[in-house]
Amino acid sequence: MDIPVPSYSELFIKEILHPLIIFSFYSFALWTYEEYYVYAGVILGIALLSSLFNLIVVRQALVKIAEMAKLDE
Repeated sequence: MDIPVPSYSELFIKEILHPLIIFSFYSFALWTYEEYYVYAGVILGIALLSSLFNLIVVRQALVKIAEMAKLDE
């Protein structure tokens, strides 16, 4: 059984379209507009780091699932 594993770019697009990330970018823009640059930077940093870590974990899990499916044949 061959399970396709999406590329990092496909997973990244899915990740940034997640409602929480969209809200984080909106919050970043709002805090920047209100000139609270430190809060805006923290929000942006946390959003980017959580997206990056989630992307790596999901990709590794999908690769392991694909490998286990090959072993089941």
